[in-house]
Amino acid sequence: MLIKEKYKFNFFFFLNTFLNFRFDFLLCKYFFYFSRSDIKYFIFKNINFYFYFKKFFIYLLFFDKFFKLNINFEFYLPVYYENNCFFLLNKPFNIVIHNCVNNFFNNNLINDLIYFYGKKILFFFRLGFLNRIDKDTTGLIVISKKNVFYINYLNQFLNILIFKNYLVYIFGFLRNLTIKSPLFFKKKNINFFFNSFTIFNLLFRINYFNYKISIANCLINTGRTHQIRIHLNYIKKYIICDNIYNNINKKNFFKYLDRQCIHLFSLNFFYYNLNIFFILKNNYDMLNLFKFIVF
Repeated sequence: MLIKEKYKFNFFFFLNTFLNFRFDFLLCKYFFYFSRSDIKYFIFKNINFYFYFKKFFIYLLFFDKFFKLNINFEFYLPVYYENNCFFLLNKPFNIVIHNCVNNFFNNNLINDLIYFYGKKILFFFRLGFLNRIDKDTTGLIVISKKNVFYINYLNQFLNILIFKNYLVYIFGFLRNLTIKSPLFFKKKNINFFFNSFTIFNLLFRINYFNYKISIANCLINTGRTHQIRIHLNYIKKYIICDNIYNNINKKNFFKYLDRQCIHLFSLNFFYYNLNIFFILKNNYDMLNLFKFIVF
């Protein structure tokens, strides 16, 4: 049995590498619960991904019994706004969006969506998610309930008609500026770059003992991975409590906040030829930190 599975893996590796046949794209169409990167991870990391596919089908068939047996599973879906075509979520921190390999049976937004909206959410394009934010970033997430709205939203994104506003707390004094710097990625020894720009509008400058802190509004319409943090790192500025790009440990701030100070509070797009805005108030932990450094 082990030899047969290993033979299958080598065959998939041969299709992907030598024949330039993207087997991950093919599997992604049938096993839509996994992203293409997850399937690629199964293939090239020598993992028996058939086991995960079996778990997936068991998960679909026995989902109704699963959440009753697992008493530690808490389903919570913070809906901010909802209509017939889409709904908005007020995502809290320390929760992932997609159900990756390490979080297959852990709580995440996809499990919450299946619990509250049923298994039909799995048949939408990209599970209905129209924007994604990091695990420890809070803010608005748009989820489509109809594939027609998904295509319309995607066309707006490609035509740069969607704007997102983030509230960030930054170490160091900042001024109003616009950073236009491409983001580079490397895949299979090939360099890719994507055009991106970030507009920083300064709101407050605060002197807290030996710390210089800026509170700014960041406007983006591209939304590349870690775009705000990469652009701030480009000008030698760092977000408070950022464990990836900030190498300086600021212990005084971790008492009030244990994640990066980024909050997606505003979203702007077109809906039935109407330019609509959604504004979300600041998250409670960032608000407590603001009170701590000001008062």
